[in-house]
Formats: sequence, structure tokens, C-alpha cells
Amino acid sequence: MKATDILVEEHIIIKKVLECLQKIAIEAQNQGKLDLKSAQNAIDFFKNFADLCHHSKEEDCLFPVLEENGFQREGGPTGVMFMEHVEGRNYIQAMNDVIEKASEGDVQAIKTFKEKADGFFILLDGHIQKENHCLFSMADRALNDDIKDSVLQRFKDIELDAGGQRHTKYIQMAKDLCQQYGVELFSDDQLGTISSELI
Repeated sequence: MKATDILVEEHIIIKKVLECLQKIAIEAQNQGKLDLKSAQNAIDFFKNFADLCHHSKEEDCLFPVLEENGFQREGGPTGVMFMEHVEGRNYIQAMNDVIEKASEGDVQAIKTFKEKADGFFILLDGHIQKENHCLFSMADRALNDDIKDSVLQRFKDIELDAGGQRHTKYIQMAKDLCQQYGVELFSDDQLGTISSELI
């Protein structure tokens, strides 16, 4: 069991909600009105699960450890990933800024929401691919078992500091959005590590 396994599993959930976000934006464009509750739930998920939960594990735990063990921040893989996290936050904020007007049928707000949702999807989909297939493999090779165990414990501490229920809440929110928008659900078997280690 590795800390990177948890990050890969969280990516599974994040990608599913990305699909839901795309469908929310397309629906708004087609119907001329954004579904406020669904959009708010998706934004909430990305702010509090994808960013505060998932990205904090990377930025506060994994990335610094990698940089202590030979990875360069400036111009290196952790620096690129961090910059993409910031870019993603900007997309989320831009969508959140127009959510009310888009839900009232404002044409420009709907257009902006759709454009930002599309940009966010492209960014995060590519970001996840780079982490899953490059960065995490590099981390698993570069770090010894003691360091990996330390990172895993710090991941658990992040969840305990949040009250230990954040995963349960946001996994259920992701499932609800998937059911609402016809996105194939992830199975509980795919989330075995998260369930056993963090919830």
C-alpha cells in the first residue's frame, strides 16, 4: 500500500465529476439555463475534495518530500504540477463567479461557464495523466520505504484533521452527480485503499 495509490484512487473520483461538469455545462448551453444546485455541488467538490483534500496531500506532503530527495521545483515536475493546480483554481473561481447569473439564464454567463468548464476539463484530464503515468511512478522509484510510510501517515493525518468524514461526504456527492448525469459510477472495489485507509 503506497501513498501514491491513494492519489490515483482520488483521481478516479475526480475524473468522474469532471465528466459530470462537462454535462452540466452542455445542459446549460442547450437549455439556456444552468442547473444551480448541480453546478454548486460540482464546484463544492472541486474546491473541497479535489483541491483541499487531494491537492493538499500533493503540495504539503508529496511534493516537498520529492524536492528533498532530488526533484527540482523550478522547471521540474513538481513545479509544473503546482502551476497547474493554481491554473485549475483560477478556472474554478471563474466558473463560481458566473454561476448565479448563468442559473438565471444570462447568455454571456452561460457561455463563460461553458468555456471555463471546457478549459478546466482539458487541464485536469492532462494533469491527471501526467501524475498517474509519470510523476507517481518516479516518486515510487525515488523514495525509500520509510519515506513512503511517512508520506502515507501524513495523508491520514490530513483526513483526521478534517474530521475524518470528508471522503465519505464527497464520494457520495460524486456518486449522486454521476447518477444524475448518466456518468458510469466508479465501483467501491476501485476505492479500496481510500475506504480502508482514510474513511
